[in-house]
Amino acid sequence: MEKILIVEDNKTLSLILKERLERDEFSVDIVGGGFALLAYLRDSVEPDAVILDLFIPEKSGLELLDSLVNKWGRTKIFIYTAQANLKSACLRYPAVCRFFKKTEDMQSLIEAVREELRT
Repeated sequence: MEKILIVEDNKTLSLILKERLERDEFSVDIVGGGFALLAYLRDSVEPDAVILDLFIPEKSGLELLDSLVNKWGRTKIFIYTAQANLKSACLRYPAVCRFFKKTEDMQSLIEAVREELRT
């Protein structure tokens, strides 16, 4: 079963994402901030994918991209944020598969994750 880590401080949004991904038989963990993500990086097995919000407490997702890429080089990263102006900064990382604005349909994100992990 593929494992996905959601990095999102909005609890409602992260629980909706988790529920929808688990319906597709993904294993899903959630962390809500930068320090929690760093602890997860230190203590956990590499997930197959990370869904990353760029504006989370303690450290920004953009700051944490280097740590993610350095620790988990094979993990696919999907950016899910309200800040469309940071798209080019994120896409310079080869591990970043796709960039989604939170104003877009969440189903597009889920379909992209499914497509990337199951093909």
